[in-house]
Amino acid sequence: MRLFGAMLIFIACSAAGALRAAALWKKVKTLSAVEGMLRILSGEICGRLSDIKTALGVLKRSSPPETADFIGALCGRSGEIGEMPFSRLWSECAAQTLGVLGADELSELCALGTVLGRYDAPTQKAAMENCAEYFRRAHAQALPRVSGSMKAAFGAGASLGLIIMITLI
Repeated sequence: MRLFGAMLIFIACSAAGALRAAALWKKVKTLSAVEGMLRILSGEICGRLSDIKTALGVLKRSSPPETADFIGALCGRSGEIGEMPFSRLWSECAAQTLGVLGADELSELCALGTVLGRYDAPTQKAAMENCAEYFRRAHAQALPRVSGSMKAAFGAGASLGLIIMITLI
């Protein structure tokens, strides 16, 4: 019975490590997805000269799955545009749905919200391109490190489980 309990603890610790590794991978995928979302948004607002609500509708249909909750939250609250500043809606939705991003990345994305819908198309395009480039660089920096970090997270969980298992036996 003690052996069975020790094995369960080992499995639970290994699963915790695997969940941490999955969270690290999700962050890397989200960095890339935000960049893609911003490129689509830039094309809609600056290329097709769509208004914010129309651009959000296009994003809802074509954005990467990692940003779908963010776009869905924005679309769900699009009726509030005009009642409250768009930048506040953008920031609140980002904070609620893109929690996997770090504080710096969220800050960069929220800063973009202060430009959208307020300035002319070239200014908005420059802001979106700068933000997309920021996320491209963040993704490029995170990608080589994530493999080692994922192995370390899984290994730490499995090691902790093994230590506890040996202690209990």
